Amino acid sequence: MRYVEITEYGAPDKLKLRSRTEGLVPGSRQVLVEVKAASYNPVDTELRKGSFDPISARSFPQSQGQDWSGIVIAVGGGVSEWKIGDEVYGCQPAAEIHDDGSWAEKMRVDVEHMAKKPVNLSWEEAAGLPLVGMTALQALRDEGGLKPDKNMKVFINGASGGVGHTAVQIARSLGAAHIVGTASLQNHPLLKQLGVDEALDYRTFDPEHYQGKFDIFFDAAAKMDYPSVEHLLTEEGTYIRTRPSVKTAAAQAMTKAASMMGFEKRAKVIWMTPNTADLTYLTSLVQQGKLNVLIAETYPLEKYRQFVEAGEASNKAGKYILQMH
Repeated sequence: MRYVEITEYGAPDKLKLRSRTEGLVPGSRQVLVEVKAASYNPVDTELRKGSFDPISARSFPQSQGQDWSGIVIAVGGGVSEWKIGDEVYGCQPAAEIHDDGSWAEKMRVDVEHMAKKPVNLSWEEAAGLPLVGMTALQALRDEGGLKPDKNMKVFINGASGGVGHTAVQIARSLGAAHIVGTASLQNHPLLKQLGVDEALDYRTFDPEHYQGKFDIFFDAAAKMDYPSVEHLLTEEGTYIRTRPSVKTAAAQAMTKAASMMGFEKRAKVIWMTPNTADLTYLTSLVQQGKLNVLIAETYPLEKYRQFVEAGEASNKAGKYILQMH
C-alpha cells in the first residue's frame, strides 16, 4: 500500500510517497478501511510545519491527512456495528494520525470517528465533508448556540472556503434569520445559492465602518481577530475563530472574566472533536438536500504535492481532494 508521510517538518517538498508490504491489522474498536478519497484542510499544513509542537510532541515519521471516505475491509475486536463492505467516511483526530493518516490507500480507524457515508455523495464529496462540516456544526450550534427559535443573525468570514461554504448551509439549516458572508466577487453568486442574504467582497470589507449587529461572528478564514469585530456583536454575541491567535487567546480570557461581572459577549476558538453523532447528523442534512459539498479540484495520489500546493493556494471555492483509486 502507498501512503504520504514526512520525516521532518517543513514545506511541501518534505512530503514523501512511501510503500509498505506488511499488512495493517485493526486493533480493538477499530476497522481497517480501503480509502477511496481524502481531502486537504489548512490544519494539515500546520501539522506538517510543526506549528503545534511542542504541544503535540510527535515523533517521525508522521503520516498525513485527516478527512477520508472508503470501504471497511477488516474489523477489529469489539466491533459489531460495522462489517466488511460497509461504505463509510470520517475524520482522523490530529493527535492520532501519526501512523494512520488519510492520505493513504489503507488505514486503521477508531469506530467513534466514522459514520455511514451519505448515499447521495460521491467518494470525493464525502471525503471533503467531515472536518469542515463538524467544525462548522460545533462552532455554530455548540459554541454559538444557534437555534431555529432564536431569530439569530450570523456573519461568516470566508464563506466560500471549505469551512465557510458548509457553515453557510448549516447556519441556514439551524434557522439563522439573516446570514452575511465574505468572499471574492466572483464567488458572490455561489454564496447566494448557498443561502447567504448579503455577500461582501473580502478585499474591500472594512469592519470598522460596517453597520450591523450579529449574534455570531464566525471567522471561518481565521483572518480577523476579536478586537477588530467586537463592535459588530450584539450584547450577547459570540465571536468564533477556527485557529488560535495571540489576540484571540487574550480576548477569550478577557471575555470569560467579564462574564463574571455580567457582560455576555464571548470570544472562542473552535477545537473540533470528531464523533459519530455529528457525522451522522451531517449525513442526515445531506440526505435531506440541506447540505452539499463543493469540490474545487481533484488529484490522483501520485500528484500529492500538487494537491497540497493547490490546497494551500486555495484559489477556488470548495475542497481539494486526493483520489486513491
